[in-house]
Amino acid sequence: IDGSEVTERASVIIDQIALTATDLSTVGDSQSASGGAIDMTARVAGSGRLAVKGTVDPFRTPMVADLNITIAEAPIPPTNPIASRYVGWMITAGRLNAEIPTTVQSGKVKGTLKFMLDGVELGGRSKAQGAPDLPLDFALAIMQDSKGQVKGNIPFAGDATSPDFTLSGLIVDVIFSFIGKIATAPFSLIASALEGAGDTDLSMLPFQPGSAGLDSESLKTVDLLTKAINDRPGLSVTIRGQYATDLDERAIRLSLLKAFVADKARNSFPSRKTVDDKLYREWIEDLWRDTPTGAAARKAKTPTTFNVMEDTMLATMPFEAVMLRDLAKRRADSVVAAFAGAGIAEGRVIGSLAADDAIVQGKPQAAIELGLTGTEKSAPPASAP
Repeated sequence: IDGSEVTERASVIIDQIALTATDLSTVGDSQSASGGAIDMTARVAGSGRLAVKGTVDPFRTPMVADLNITIAEAPIPPTNPIASRYVGWMITAGRLNAEIPTTVQSGKVKGTLKFMLDGVELGGRSKAQGAPDLPLDFALAIMQDSKGQVKGNIPFAGDATSPDFTLSGLIVDVIFSFIGKIATAPFSLIASALEGAGDTDLSMLPFQPGSAGLDSESLKTVDLLTKAINDRPGLSVTIRGQYATDLDERAIRLSLLKAFVADKARNSFPSRKTVDDKLYREWIEDLWRDTPTGAAARKAKTPTTFNVMEDTMLATMPFEAVMLRDLAKRRADSVVAAFAGAGIAEGRVIGSLAADDAIVQGKPQAAIELGLTGTEKSAPPASAP
């Protein structure tokens, strides 16, 4: 691999090659519409196995092929110069198993990369000139299960008539795109692998305005994520408590007002334990009449709805902006506690409330972010608003 500053060479030895070919023609006129049959096996890097089986006519214009390429237990470290340049990481351990069924018809290439990586260990980012900055560590943490295996199916398609086309180049592009999608939308990938997740948005937990309590649907999301996190030992979770200014402020003021009315009612009627809706409305009307707004409306004989009266009283409640921050913090704490109760180990869930990310547009919620366990560098924020 040649760069402007770095020159590396990779040698991956393929030996013990056995090839059988039938009905291949250099003039592209094989008797079979799909080309001649080939069956090849080989050893890769001393212990892995490579097999290519199917039909191909490479001399037809455009070429046709229907092949199944399989790789079994191929060691990954011998490809480090390639991985360093094209993936941006060094790999110290791991084996690759893959099946790549591929067809070429009318110049169009279609196939699927079905892969399983076993025991992959990264050795740090590459220093190769022009190496991409891919979050491979985060992608592995998202996909690697408790057995240290990473499995996936990636469909691909391309144009074999392009002068720049190569199958290996197409697969590399597909892998880049796949890793990028994992980094930007990890919750979609996790949800697709969880039975019962359906279209649940795992990146956030909604709250009722003014509340820090989790409902049954949110607890279900916590259970689903707990299973996913416990199956992926490389992941950590950060919870960001958030608030929606208008909705939460009104709910807090309403809670204060109802407590104020209940206090008034108990002082007037010590035997009363609760305040029902009818009594609440009566008290609001009485309290409103004593406000300057109420007095002016009565003097002008202006008809006033209960909602206007209630809004007037809400504005008199001793509200402070710090109450919203406190609510967001309590939301984060309740989610952290829920994860701990569901079985995520201590230290893998962190509550966070940064000064610039507590406000959310729309409904109040707590946002969930995934990061890497045991590292200071977090993964990119995971789609939570």
